Amino acid sequence: MIKMKGFFDFYESAVDKETKIKNLIDEKGSAGWNSLHWACYFGFVEALTELVKLGGDVNIISEDEWTPLQLASHKNHIESKGVKGRMETKSEIVAKIILNNTAQKVEIDRVTRRMTALHIAVKNGKSEMVALLLEKGADAR
Repeated sequence: MIKMKGFFDFYESAVDKETKIKNLIDEKGSAGWNSLHWACYFGFVEALTELVKLGGDVNIISEDEWTPLQLASHKNHIESKGVKGRMETKSEIVAKIILNNTAQKVEIDRVTRRMTALHIAVKNGKSEMVALLLEKGADAR
């Protein structure tokens, strides 16, 4: 019985730690953004990958009404890398990290006062981002 109690204490501690980490990731700072918003805004690919793996909410809306995906559609990170014969921007890579996340359902058509990620990409003339969002199921209407 004592061994089982130790197991349950360990399990509760691990679950509690996971919850604390997720809460920390999703916590909004003084600007109303959480760590996923900042990672998308600055194109921090590695950081975003880890934050998503740790359960960060990919659909969270900032106080000024940005979702991480909308920020990826808005930003135009110049740095890029070669992918399948073309250069891919960090913004596209960031969007793919969010869209390819299987742990959460991404609300690709989430509407805020900024409109949807697709509207933002069209407005900014980001044809590759538009193609990616449509390929992933964004509503073109």
